[in-house]
Amino acid sequence: MLASMLIMRVAPLAAQEVTVSDLSPFSLAEAIERAQAVSPQRQAAQARTRAAEGALHQASRLPNPSIDLREENLDPSGNRRAPIDQTVDVFALLSQQIEIGGKRAARTAAAAAEVTAARAGVRQTERDLTLNVMRLYLAALQARTLTELLATHRDELQALVTIMTRRVQEGYAPEADLMKFRTEVARLDTQIARARLDLHQSLTALTALLELPRPLESARLVMPPPLAPPGGDPLELARQAVEHRSEVVAARARVERARHTLDLEKARRLPDPFFTAGYKRTNGQDTLVTGVMVPLPVFDRNAGNIERATAEVQAAALELDALVKQQTAATTALIRSAQELASRAQLVDQQLLQPAEVVRNAARASFREGAANILQLVDAERVYTETRRDALALKLEAYEKAFEA
Repeated sequence: MLASMLIMRVAPLAAQEVTVSDLSPFSLAEAIERAQAVSPQRQAAQARTRAAEGALHQASRLPNPSIDLREENLDPSGNRRAPIDQTVDVFALLSQQIEIGGKRAARTAAAAAEVTAARAGVRQTERDLTLNVMRLYLAALQARTLTELLATHRDELQALVTIMTRRVQEGYAPEADLMKFRTEVARLDTQIARARLDLHQSLTALTALLELPRPLESARLVMPPPLAPPGGDPLELARQAVEHRSEVVAARARVERARHTLDLEKARRLPDPFFTAGYKRTNGQDTLVTGVMVPLPVFDRNAGNIERATAEVQAAALELDALVKQQTAATTALIRSAQELASRAQLVDQQLLQPAEVVRNAARASFREGAANILQLVDAERVYTETRRDALALKLEAYEKAFEA
């Protein structure tokens, strides 16, 4: 729902440039708005919709009439005894094809279904673009937060290293204990470097996707507000949602287009008559001419095109059925995951972070008093860091799943 609301907000801004300050906060909603406004994929999808609308307009047009102007029995020498020689025959005939069997209606309905599919393609492009921006934004946010978390923990651990170095120099502690601390610091340095690389990669991809004039600074990213997933039975919610998914709407439109194309091919078994009316002057006599021409379906009764269109209907219907089942299963799993992750994210501080912090504080207090086991302290520090990393990943994953759901 949030993705759809954000897409609807952006529609009036698709043709105008969005300016972004280098110092102001840059929220996820603003990033999505920017992406929708400048995306060439969205513009291409809209162009295909306009093309389909043009095809619909063309499909509803009547066949053009034709005019036939002729003179017969002309004298090659050009010698005429009168302005209009009585031996010259003059014909002026107007012909009009008359479509029968509902050909025009079927052709127009097939083109209208193509317009529906193209519009669904625009919505699908907007949805994919929104989710892509959301994932890149959250990845950058997670990498930035993790970098800050690890850097803070490294500074705290460095203070313990300083204390341990002094104890080793004074002979109160073995040098091996100091090496354990230094090893842990080196491990944190490696993790910080990896987090910074992940941050740079996400920011670079996000900058390119948003077509920003200069690289996006990580400090401008804003933690999005909590987002609750849809509540209720996941299967029932998925069935309701799938009916409105753009992929399903487009597939259903393709089925309709195939059915109307089949109707059109069946109607083409009936040849269209041509009505003719006009003027004729022969031997100085003016007369009216009328007639009807009907092609005879002797050799071609359009059987091959009917067989092809019938197979297209069957294929489109089978693809729609498979897509609905696939989307229902995927959406059910997505909603269930979003609900489960949201419930766990609400308890992560109480059940995960607080116990790890208590253990770390106790180990540090024992260390300051000189009674701590070094391995226990290093393990407590590591568990605390990993716990905070896991809690951050859980909260952002819960937000991502709720956003998608």
